Amino acid sequence: MAVPASNPALEPSYRLAFGGYRSRYIDVELSLPASPDGVRLSLPAWIPGSYLLRDFARHLVGKHAEDARGQPVVLTPVDQQTWDLAASEHPVTVRYRVYCADFSVRSAHVDSSHAFFNGTSVFLRVHGAESARHEV
Repeated sequence: MAVPASNPALEPSYRLAFGGYRSRYIDVELSLPASPDGVRLSLPAWIPGSYLLRDFARHLVGKHAEDARGQPVVLTPVDQQTWDLAASEHPVTVRYRVYCADFSVRSAHVDSSHAFFNGTSVFLRVHGAESARHEV
């Protein structure tokens, strides 16, 4: 997949759910409009102010996508933190879980008392939608 041009019409929408009293996970749903060319998704490998490489993607589990009809949409790994979402004529929902046990400002931590996260470790970047409206 070629690097996508800016497409402000993509307008990603994220929905977060916290699994329960003892859960260490955030369940994420990323909703996207139909995309006849497919979409590239990624998490960063670093965060401003922290000069080490961070592997945020290692905390993502159960990644899968389906269109509005419930049909699977292929997510193809490009590298350890990037995936190509196949083209779809229908809106698509990408679902994944984020393991949250890093008690620092760099990542995410969820327990029975609170939930804290830095967006870099939770929200998949939708390439080409950087200037689009994002909804959480």
